[in-house]
Formats: sequence, C-alpha cells, structure tokens
Amino acid sequence: MERLTFEGNFCDIAQCRDLPCPCNGECSQRKVWERLKAYEDTGLTPEQCENEKAIVESAFSDDTSKAERIRELLKADKDGRMVVLPCKVGDTVYFRTYDCNGTVDLGIQPHKVTAIVGHAIVRGEYTDVGLSQGQYGVSWFLTREEAESALEAMKDE
Repeated sequence: MERLTFEGNFCDIAQCRDLPCPCNGECSQRKVWERLKAYEDTGLTPEQCENEKAIVESAFSDDTSKAERIRELLKADKDGRMVVLPCKVGDTVYFRTYDCNGTVDLGIQPHKVTAIVGHAIVRGEYTDVGLSQGQYGVSWFLTREEAESALEAMKDE
C-alpha cells in the first residue's frame, strides 16, 4: 500500500509556521495527518485491521468458545499444522484422468471432493484420487478452464 504521509513535522513541511496559526499547531489538518501516519506506521492493510479487530473482539467477548477456537488455530499455525485448502468437501475439482492401466489419457474429468479425496469414475469403478496440496494447479484444478489451459501448456512444451 502506498504511503500518503511522510517523515518529519507536519507544520514544517506544510509551511504553516510561516502563517499565523490560530490553533498553535493543533489544527484539524495536522490531527488528521498524525492519525493517518500512525495507521500507516503499523504496516497493516485495511483488511488486516478488520481481521485483527475481529480477533480482539472475539477474544474479549463473552463467548469463550470463539476465543478458544482462535487460540487453537493460532497454535496450530505456529506449529506448522495449519493448511488452508483451496476447496471444500462438496466442491468439484478437475483431474487429467487415465484408464485403469494408466496408459490411455481419458482427458479432463470432474471429481467430487468427499474428504480431501476425489471420487473418479474410471470404467465404471470408483477410484479415490488424493488431492495433494503440492499438486494443486499441476495435476488437479478448481475449474475445467484451468485444467484445459494447463493441458494446452503441456502440449506446447
């Protein structure tokens, strides 16, 4: 985010000291500038500020289950146990699918996410296909368009 404020004294830079200031440096423009500068100094975006506000409000609310859940998620994230999935159970994802022998390319097929695995129907049989996080955007995709685009890129290589 681009800064709107600058280092230094507002009155010196705005050159209002050259003019008679009836407020003795306590003008509303200076107050607005100082408040904006303090906000920009945090380095947070407006969205991050909203998230932080929600966390603080829930931590001090009467509903301790929310605060406990936030603490649990923060600890899991710190321990490296937190993963944000690109989809949820019930979503459809798209794989490049092969026959049971792994030799005939059947093309891009939709798979329903049932439990971080997709069910593929290959020659009338259900097959579980693991959704490896590292393979998202490589071998499985959230939309048919993404999958087709990746398949075209492979053909060009």
